[in-house]
Amino acid sequence: MRTCDCNERHDRRRIVLTGGPGAGKTAVLELIRQSFCAHVKVLPESAGIIFGGGFPRGEAIEFRESAQRAIFYVQRELENMADTENPAIVLCDRGTVDGAAYWPGGVGEFFSSLGTDLDKQIGRYHTTQSFIFERRPWMGGTIVAILCGLRQPSRRRQLTR
Repeated sequence: MRTCDCNERHDRRRIVLTGGPGAGKTAVLELIRQSFCAHVKVLPESAGIIFGGGFPRGEAIEFRESAQRAIFYVQRELENMADTENPAIVLCDRGTVDGAAYWPGGVGEFFSSLGTDLDKQIGRYHTTQSFIFERRPWMGGTIVAILCGLRQPSRRRQLTR
């Protein structure tokens, strides 16, 4: 992390890196953490905190739902704590929306069980666009990314390089 003499109050932007396991999110965030000053706050993945701390895993629906609720609440509290440190940017290794992808009953049921909805959770983040990588760049071949205008679904398009 670089030193910074800035004492200004920042308008915080919270940004999420998301993607499947092994996509490189954590590695990219670690490089960012090492390259920027303390005003770029990088948060750890909440699932790693939960499961690394011994939260039980299981295939039963109740286990999966309990784990996703715990991950959601830890993520939200990590973000809230980071906001108190005057960051310009808070970078999240996944966000509160990600648990919906792992919820057995679907997106609406996930957010309902938490007393919130998708729009409120997307609203927590500075989301004009995001990139979701479907192939790992270091494995060779085509890199396919989907550019998603989360607040403007009509802007979605696929980019290939």
